[in-house]
Amino acid sequence: MTPRAVVLAALILLLAAGCTQTKTTSSLAFERGVQVLGAGSPRSAIPLFSQVIGSIPDGPEPHAMLAMAFALDLQPEPALRQADVARKKRKPGEDPGWECIATGVAALSQRQPAVAERSFGQVLATAPKGSGIRNAAGLWMTLTLLMKSDSRQAVGFLERESASDMPGGRSVTPLLWSVLICGQQGNTGDAARSLADLARKVTVSGGAEGGQGGDLSACSDQELHERGIAGLREGRLTQAVEIFAVLHERSPASGDALIWTALASAAQGRWRQTQDALRDACQSGSRSSRSLANHLAGVASALEGNPHEMIGHILTGQRLASVAPDIMPRPTEAQAERVWVSDQLN
Repeated sequence: MTPRAVVLAALILLLAAGCTQTKTTSSLAFERGVQVLGAGSPRSAIPLFSQVIGSIPDGPEPHAMLAMAFALDLQPEPALRQADVARKKRKPGEDPGWECIATGVAALSQRQPAVAERSFGQVLATAPKGSGIRNAAGLWMTLTLLMKSDSRQAVGFLERESASDMPGGRSVTPLLWSVLICGQQGNTGDAARSLADLARKVTVSGGAEGGQGGDLSACSDQELHERGIAGLREGRLTQAVEIFAVLHERSPASGDALIWTALASAAQGRWRQTQDALRDACQSGSRSSRSLANHLAGVASALEGNPHEMIGHILTGQRLASVAPDIMPRPTEAQAERVWVSDQLN
């Protein structure tokens, strides 16, 4: 796995492939709505889910997904109304669905993190480990704790949620977020340790093991990247920042240089420089690099208590990504079941 692939694995999983649902007009509209929503375009998903509800209004899932679309589009009032409809349509004893995530997101946009924490907690208490909805609830819960300025609990929670049976690469998530969280709090020791661990995970076989000094202009892009990563791994943060600055000036789309610069700045306790580097990284570099930068900028926005900016960055990261991370809805086995009366008649 390449260094960039390892880093992107922190937040991204493939969309569920295929769907066992009967391909009626309504089910196709539903699937398309989920795909559009997962791709970071909630406003475009709203009419698709509304179409499903208008033709076959008997299942909870279209209302739950419409609630998610409204919540992510920063329309909390209709989001809460649709979430309430979805809850009422679920069978007695049925586990809560995406309407709980929508309620939490709507609460965050209204700056009510305590309400959001309760909503995400309902999913975490019932959804099985490794399921898409639980993973989404875990990431949104972490952002909620950051909004509450409870950084220590946020780091601990994310580490617990990411530790057990998740696919390879997922353990990078707490390292990435911990660098930003600890750095913003001024805990540079823990931030630097998390960054060094992250650098070890993305070390390329045969890469530079030190590389202090020397003529940087004579290095290839790959050599600069490897020397920068080695600097992070060995705690030479100032030198690493200098190396990544050379790399970015020479080749802006190479090596996620601005992202590494932002993380190194956080580990040095330079939060303003971290924000500046992330802001630049959101606008410069490869598509995948800009996607990751926006996700990390979302974490930084949560730390700053800015829910609208946080959601905006997450959506922008989604639109730039080629696949959908767990923090967004995606078709799952449960959602692919025949939940509408008309499906059962075919």
